[in-house]
Amino acid sequence: MLQKLLKSGGFKSIKKIGFIVPSSNTVLEPVTSLMAVQLAHRVSVHYARLRVTSITLDNQDVGQFKQEKMLDAARLLSDAGVDAIVWNGTSAGWSGEGFQADQKICEAIERELGIPASTTTLAQKEAFDALGISTYSLAVPYVAGPTDSMLKTYAKEGYDGLSSAKLDLSVNAEIGQVPFGVIRQLILDSDAPDAQSIMIGCTNLAGALWVDELEKELGKPIFDSVLVTFWKALRMVGITEDVQGWGELLRSGK
Repeated sequence: MLQKLLKSGGFKSIKKIGFIVPSSNTVLEPVTSLMAVQLAHRVSVHYARLRVTSITLDNQDVGQFKQEKMLDAARLLSDAGVDAIVWNGTSAGWSGEGFQADQKICEAIERELGIPASTTTLAQKEAFDALGISTYSLAVPYVAGPTDSMLKTYAKEGYDGLSSAKLDLSVNAEIGQVPFGVIRQLILDSDAPDAQSIMIGCTNLAGALWVDELEKELGKPIFDSVLVTFWKALRMVGITEDVQGWGELLRSGK
């Protein structure tokens, strides 16, 4: 990988992706780096943090994702000359504000900064559509409120959650510390035989590490939030080549 990077001539020629990250997340950055290493000669990833500490439907927690706060983080990323800005968080899916909340954030970023923008929730919709998915099982670390809200949000968009499994966690820092084996079992517990796919809904849960293995075991695509966000970001900067070892979506070139 180093030789490919050196042959690129310099970082000026490499596409730059800017991710807005929940402040208490500790998973998405190392996982994204692992996925990105195969493309180190073509893309680099950069981060700005947005204060997020807990995941419930309380007004205080939902208020963590206000548009102006997102814009503040996006402005910092724009200083680095990034080619795309993506909110790497699932808030629109579970907060009750729905897809429109993320669409408005993206419009505000693009209007002010002139940089293409997207989010995890919008990326998940595109990933479902890319593989022709309309039914799924949901695996999340959350408590009941956000879990049920996420199922309802996606149902309004035409995606039917047939089953779910959760870990009953609301403190985001604790979500990032869930053992890998527990995450694997969560994914298996969520599965329904009739579901076309599984969605792992959270960008602070290391579900992406199991996607490739469990897709082969279960015979269906698995969409992890960190993975689909990276997939979308790559396509925003014109990169569609296969990334091996991370499941069908990144391998498909769609």
